Amino acid sequence: EDVIERYEKALAAFDGADKQEEINIAIVGRPNVGKSSLLNNVFGGARAIVSDVAGTTRDSIDAVMERPAPPGSNKPPTIYRFVDTAGIRRKGKVEFGPEFFMVNRALRAIRRADVALLVMDATAGVTEQDRVLAQKIADDGRACVIICNKWDAVVDKDETTYDKSVKYFRAELPQVRWAPILFISAATGQRVGKIYGAIDDALKAHRKRIST
Repeated sequence: EDVIERYEKALAAFDGADKQEEINIAIVGRPNVGKSSLLNNVFGGARAIVSDVAGTTRDSIDAVMERPAPPGSNKPPTIYRFVDTAGIRRKGKVEFGPEFFMVNRALRAIRRADVALLVMDATAGVTEQDRVLAQKIADDGRACVIICNKWDAVVDKDETTYDKSVKYFRAELPQVRWAPILFISAATGQRVGKIYGAIDDALKAHRKRIST
């Protein structure tokens, strides 16, 4: 009896211990918007092949990052699992074959994700395919962060460019109007470090929306 009691207490203590949270993040977007460059910059190494040729990423690539809890916190580290997916083109342009299965894997990655990073080219603006992906994220009920990449390549920026850009992307993507927006450069690393905070904020806001 004594042994069983001690065993049950040990189990109860284990169940009550803080468990590491694992957040699944799908990096999605059209071909050649910088998804693989973003993944490489986040991890500081060549996790995915980067090329100017659209469609270089031929499958989903998983990469896991353990992020320590804030100083002074007793919480365990958080696990971030990033999935870099193949670029998704318009349905009419996707032929049955390898690309068909790649796109399906990318769409499944959105369904399995806690947070979707919708990566777009800040120099190209919002395309119809970006809207389709935003709708897919909303339909699947995922948290979302809008990542406007290649911000360093936007010309003639002034003190009003940022605010105007935020308004533009909000207006063009009403499907995910609640999503935080980050303007980054995966090539130079500009603001890439803010992605973790944006992911945490998006997930927290998403869970709050669901609970209410």
